[in-house]
Amino acid sequence: VTTSLSDSFSHSLQNLPGRKILMFQALLESAFARRYFSIYLDEIGQGAFISFWSAVQEIRHADKKLHHQLGTEIYYTYLSPHPPPVKVDKPTLRGVEAFLLGNRGPEVLYEIGEEVERTLEERHYTGFLVSSTYHAMLHQAALQGVDFMTECAEEGGVGSTEGSSTESVEQMQMQLSDHSSYARNKLAHLQERLTNKLLALQALRQCGKADAKVITHLEGEISQLRSDHKLLETHVERTGLWSDNIGRWRVHVQSVQ
Repeated sequence: VTTSLSDSFSHSLQNLPGRKILMFQALLESAFARRYFSIYLDEIGQGAFISFWSAVQEIRHADKKLHHQLGTEIYYTYLSPHPPPVKVDKPTLRGVEAFLLGNRGPEVLYEIGEEVERTLEERHYTGFLVSSTYHAMLHQAALQGVDFMTECAEEGGVGSTEGSSTESVEQMQMQLSDHSSYARNKLAHLQERLTNKLLALQALRQCGKADAKVITHLEGEISQLRSDHKLLETHVERTGLWSDNIGRWRVHVQSVQ
């Protein structure tokens, strides 16, 4: 019955004039869309779910040497507090504790992440599609030229912005726009990571049980993320300025030696 109602609801949404439906997997893969989904979840008191999911994805792609550190942050931030932002049964929680003690791998966290993903899709995705936050996301995406289908392409697949001397101003502007969109999406991803790290640091400080070295290391990561965020933010602003004035730049040579 739940599946039938969900399918019917999605079908009715697709028939709404002018309504663009972003598929759930595309939503998760887009840093831009996740930021708005996170805002919506915060509004309904469920923001921890998307933050937890993002933290698990970070472990999936991190070096194995960082698995226990990242796992400890997840444990103290989402699973250990009372009440926990993300609830799991006792056997699963013991599995996480076994991982933190080095007795098993991080697969238990991946399983929780998959369950959280199903919860997000089944309980909150359709509500997001009809929310004012989703409407605001589509409006901003249109203004900024965000393409949800291509923004998450691997960095290695992004083409060079250098063209031949005969390349038109319009083509250069399009390439700069693509690069700027990628940079803005990366900026949103950095902001998401920074928010998660700050939450983790707050939880570690409050629990009073965390290793001081872990806290110090996390503080260093937060400082580096803030620095990276500021540099990328400046880059996005300058790229926008450069693109807006393509074709009008002039160089004045004062002297030649």
